[in-house]
Amino acid sequence: MTEPGRTTTYAYDDHGRLLSQSSVGANSPVERNWVYTYTAQGLLETTDGPRTDVLDTAKYTYDTQGHLSSVTNALGHRTTLSNFDTSGHPQTLLDANNISSTLTYAPQGWLASISTAGSTTRFDYSAVGDITQITRGDGSALTYTWDDARRLTAITNNLGEKIEYSLDAMGNRTTQRLKDINGSLTKQNTWIYDELGRLLKSIGAGNQTRQQTYDLNGNPVLTIDPLSNTNNQAYDPLNRLIQNTDPLNGITQFDHDAQGNLTQVKDPRGVTTRYQYDGLGNLSQLISPDTHQHLPARRCRQHYTTD
Repeated sequence: MTEPGRTTTYAYDDHGRLLSQSSVGANSPVERNWVYTYTAQGLLETTDGPRTDVLDTAKYTYDTQGHLSSVTNALGHRTTLSNFDTSGHPQTLLDANNISSTLTYAPQGWLASISTAGSTTRFDYSAVGDITQITRGDGSALTYTWDDARRLTAITNNLGEKIEYSLDAMGNRTTQRLKDINGSLTKQNTWIYDELGRLLKSIGAGNQTRQQTYDLNGNPVLTIDPLSNTNNQAYDPLNRLIQNTDPLNGITQFDHDAQGNLTQVKDPRGVTTRYQYDGLGNLSQLISPDTHQHLPARRCRQHYTTD
């Protein structure tokens, strides 16, 4: 399979099972390889990942019935499953910390309870399999209410506090109401959508409104917050964000390479941060004038905030 700047090759055995996967950049010596092995019964036995600096192989074992009985990750952490019922469900789970849990199931195969260290969490279901209640070992519980279309409409805790949801015909949540133990409304949010199911307005309890408009490709192009501040976004023909104009008319510009990776960000001050990638699209270097440093990818950290 060939993508812009990258080629991926797959190999299979005579039974159609994936044996290996290799990805290489068009102009880079960097190559990533995955290798898979199977048991004589055709069950996945090992997966060896692309890292060469450390061992990154996961191992799987099975009992004589073909039930998955253990999973061991690259660090050697082993989880075992045993005591299978007649339907093949494990009734005992031993995690990597040697903590054992007992599992039970409903006649339909749904998980009914998990017991660990003397504490049991129970699960109840409707006739069609929607979970209706989770009860924890300390007695706390959450009850779930569903409509006839199997859409979640309410969550109630054991104290009587409740979250209620109203939905439109497309399943979008149009209203969320929080109620206290007396049934009094404490908070409400409302959402309005267009005929394509895209969010147009978000209205808070104080009638504060955030509005969103879109271009013909469905990209958000204008956001108006409750204080009437605006953000404008522009996109290239491939629907990649190329410009954002903030409420102070500050312009941030974004550039991308042929693979769609972000290569440059120029902020409203004119300061440019550049990103470099290897042939497989992995970030290899961040060049930031703010820090006056060229940082290798393993030292790069990105922080995001939401308003």
